[in-house]
Amino acid sequence: MDMGGSGTCAMSGLLARLVDDAVLFPPASLSMTAAVARHRDDLAAQSPMLTDRLLCPAARLHELLAELRGADRFRVVLIAGTRLDAVTESVRVVATAPAIELDSLEVPLSASKAVDPGQAVGEIVETVRCISEPTGVPVYLEARSVDQVPAMVRAIAGLSSCGTVGAKIRCGGIRPELFPAAPALARALGSAVAAGVPIKATAGLHRAVRHVDPATGFTHFGFLNLLLAVTAFVRGGGPAEAVAALEAAGAGDVARQARGLDPETASAVRSAFVAYGSCSTRRPVREAAAMGLLVEQQRAR
Repeated sequence: MDMGGSGTCAMSGLLARLVDDAVLFPPASLSMTAAVARHRDDLAAQSPMLTDRLLCPAARLHELLAELRGADRFRVVLIAGTRLDAVTESVRVVATAPAIELDSLEVPLSASKAVDPGQAVGEIVETVRCISEPTGVPVYLEARSVDQVPAMVRAIAGLSSCGTVGAKIRCGGIRPELFPAAPALARALGSAVAAGVPIKATAGLHRAVRHVDPATGFTHFGFLNLLLAVTAFVRGGGPAEAVAALEAAGAGDVARQARGLDPETASAVRSAFVAYGSCSTRRPVREAAAMGLLVEQQRAR
């Protein structure tokens, strides 16, 4: 297996700082005490695949603050509920907490009462503009369903200058209906790539390659499947190519495709696909290493 040369550089770029820590969310749903302890361990381990960002529901911010010690410095992504006023209050709390740096906000469109995705985008962005513009904090919006993502993306692309606004795309969950079909997910990814709207993904992406969870019978996409589907669009391919990437279940073939990316393509893919949240921060690293996709590298700080 050739891991040298440009292939090594491409893999370093494709997988670097890919995985957000979603340990507070299902199926892990750890207590705040256990979540903070594990996040400290991850920070000490310095895996180049991890973003060092902890995803924290805005409603649980005070729990997090109660667990932090003097030496802690956590980069936090606030996950909003359906009350935008609660988000702005949480941001004010973060601003006075030296142990926390606000990295970004993730807000569901259901935080707006508007049914139309375009109207919901406008209302939410206007509400959080005071947060995102002065500080440069990115905001990622989550549609009510994957089928609404293209309309949401069009609305985001039509915004006037208001800082970085991206799309958060749900790829699974604790119920079967939360797992989108590959064609619908491909349309969502393709719409964001075409519009130049950055993507974050969430739920169900614990492993590298598409598989069936024996405990639930749910078919999960892998994080490499998503990266290769985005690659198809970055290269100018169509939905059929992206669907094939999402449905690929052969680990060896998927790994070879990922390893075959040149550094420029890998960089373009990651500009489009920013990160994904996983309640397991160790399994993605183990699987990537077992597939020969990780190389020793010094993480840039």
